[in-house]
Amino acid sequence: MKQYEFHDLDVNTRGDPSWLPPEAMYIRHSNGTAQPIEDLIDGYQTLTVTGRELLPYTVNSVEVSGMDGKVFREANYPSREIVVKYQLLSKDEIEFRAKFERLNYLLKNKEFNFFFYDDPLFEYQGTVSAGDTPDAGKLNVVSSFTITCSSPFKRLIHPTVYNFTDSFLFTEPIYWATEPDSIEITMKQATTNIVISNGTQTIKVVGSFEAGDKLLFTFGDNPDIQLNGQSNWGMLDLLSDYENFTLERGETLNVSPPSSVILKIRRKSL
Repeated sequence: MKQYEFHDLDVNTRGDPSWLPPEAMYIRHSNGTAQPIEDLIDGYQTLTVTGRELLPYTVNSVEVSGMDGKVFREANYPSREIVVKYQLLSKDEIEFRAKFERLNYLLKNKEFNFFFYDDPLFEYQGTVSAGDTPDAGKLNVVSSFTITCSSPFKRLIHPTVYNFTDSFLFTEPIYWATEPDSIEITMKQATTNIVISNGTQTIKVVGSFEAGDKLLFTFGDNPDIQLNGQSNWGMLDLLSDYENFTLERGETLNVSPPSSVILKIRRKSL
């Protein structure tokens, strides 16, 4: 955690890059654009951000009579809590209320995407779950709010795109198993089934496919399977690992029969 030098809180014209604190939080809108809160509320400035550092496991263990210590059962990452400490300056009571109304509006979504100025490639998704009460009777206050991220991982904002034929070995730093954004396949030959595999998980579709057919598999919040632009879940083999299909470093993605493949994936990181 760092404490940053205070700067004038007039509206920033971006002429002075040092004006924006390194830990300033950007809120990403549904149209893909993003802005720091400093640009949306005059007099707001980020002071510190905590909760993005080392994240320990939550250990599940059980005591056994007659044994020292405990017996390990499992360990999982908990949700992540990010605390944003900020300063807000106001000229009078009316402006004070208006600025907090604006802050409430900006943070109102039950889940929203956000990132920080010093880590512009990755974003988190979270919910404001707590907020300190500012000191009463003051127009210039220091306070904080907490964002709970149900998933502790941050993900790349923009996907990495891989173009390959038949198979691809992942050597880039996808250190945690990550769900793809999409897999697009262009058939090179006619077939009645197509298999996508990472070595341990498999997605299989069955049907009548011709050379040149395009299949698009999308994952995440709005999954879909399309054949030549038309949604068709009926092709999916019921034993497929579609809902939990992931990729990570060291795995090879194979597509059979031979096809041209475009993979989009936003790797995640702690």
